[in-house]
Amino acid sequence: MREIVRQLIHLFGVGFFALLILFAGRQTALFAAIALLAFGIVAISLFQRKHFPKFLKNALENAERRHEKEFPAKAALMAIASIAVVIVAFYNYAPEITVGALLVLAFEDSFSTVFGKKFGKTMIGKKSLEGSIAGTVAAFVPLLLLFSPSKAFLAAAFGAFAEHFPMEDNLTVPLFAGLVLIVL
Repeated sequence: MREIVRQLIHLFGVGFFALLILFAGRQTALFAAIALLAFGIVAISLFQRKHFPKFLKNALENAERRHEKEFPAKAALMAIASIAVVIVAFYNYAPEITVGALLVLAFEDSFSTVFGKKFGKTMIGKKSLEGSIAGTVAAFVPLLLLFSPSKAFLAAAFGAFAEHFPMEDNLTVPLFAGLVLIVL
């Protein structure tokens, strides 16, 4: 249950930034990401000094993976920082490229994790083939609102492929997806 809650936060959090770009523009989304990142750093400082509201402390602890307890909200901060990097990386391209890259991050990463943990049997490194397929399909569907089926599928598939790299997947997934959307 903890992982599902975590992935729902990831899905809706990243999805929020994709919508923010569509409706308010990239500058607003970039400002919001940087402001949220700054707020998160201050909040972690307060958390570590025990000056943190109990209900927020409980929410944070319930969303963290057990091995991430030593650095509270590390995954959330990495996701927000990655969103800012993606916005900057694709700033000179059509806004749909940035939105598409973030949709792949939101859907592929969330669905591949949940389905991979539940149904994954064929492992490729630390990730499962079944999770990657589920993530590709989940990212493909919303991309169809912005791109042709072939472009949407390839962006989703390359995003899933990038998740297997031994790097921060919140960065590799949208960057690979965005590059595919640019090239095609």
